[in-house]
Amino acid sequence: MLRKLCAVACILFVFVAVAMAAEPPPGTVETEAVAGAAPWWLDLAEQALNYLWKLIIPVAFAWLLKKAHDKEALQSAIRALEAGVTDAWVNFVRELKAKAQDGKLSADEKKEAATWARNKAMEIAKGPGKRVLVSLGELGMNALIEKIVKKNKAGG
Repeated sequence: MLRKLCAVACILFVFVAVAMAAEPPPGTVETEAVAGAAPWWLDLAEQALNYLWKLIIPVAFAWLLKKAHDKEALQSAIRALEAGVTDAWVNFVRELKAKAQDGKLSADEKKEAATWARNKAMEIAKGPGKRVLVSLGELGMNALIEKIVKKNKAGG
């Protein structure tokens, strides 16, 4: 979005620069200008800057709203994954660890627990948070699940 805004500003700048270098419009003679009146190119530059200003404010506001919405969606997705990890721990991992002799999960059990957490997170997530989880895919969700598990193990 910022690139588009910069591109529009550059185009308007070029437009004003070309207009300033061009001959005055027909019927306008610099020598006939009223004393103290602004040159024609200055009026044109002022109009271009006014249009640019009117464009920047709504675009910047919309961009800020989108960023805030994206952050909320990501936080919603993380909360859903945290709930999924907690659910997997309560309903799945705890029993498997109790049954294991060394108290640790095998690689297959870890995969199964991650699948459980992903599925539960997809059930819990709604709206933008769910769209974030879908866009992350299995690998992205697994990476976040690993971070959540490490944070939980560290006591955070």
